[in-house]
Amino acid sequence: MKTIWIVGKALDSGTSSWAFQGAFDSKNLAENYCIDDKYFIGPCILNDPMPAELVEWRGAYYPKGAKSHASSAPAAIVELQGRTRTKRNTEE
Repeated sequence: MKTIWIVGKALDSGTSSWAFQGAFDSKNLAENYCIDDKYFIGPCILNDPMPAELVEWRGAYYPKGAKSHASSAPAAIVELQGRTRTKRNTEE
């Protein structure tokens, strides 16, 4: 199992919109790419498909803090029939 680290940038704290910023082979490299509190990282296991239902992105977080975001983790990513969907990760 090979884990890569996805880096994203939150675009709007009121929605789950974000922009893909890169993929790194180490957590340290991914964290170092984050320049402010809008950047997050999350693990992704290569060749391990996501389930069809919306799920929490476990292990994802904002390394520089999430002062302007409602959650300590970014939007979850789910692959549905070849399309990527997002859902804001909220604690209930």
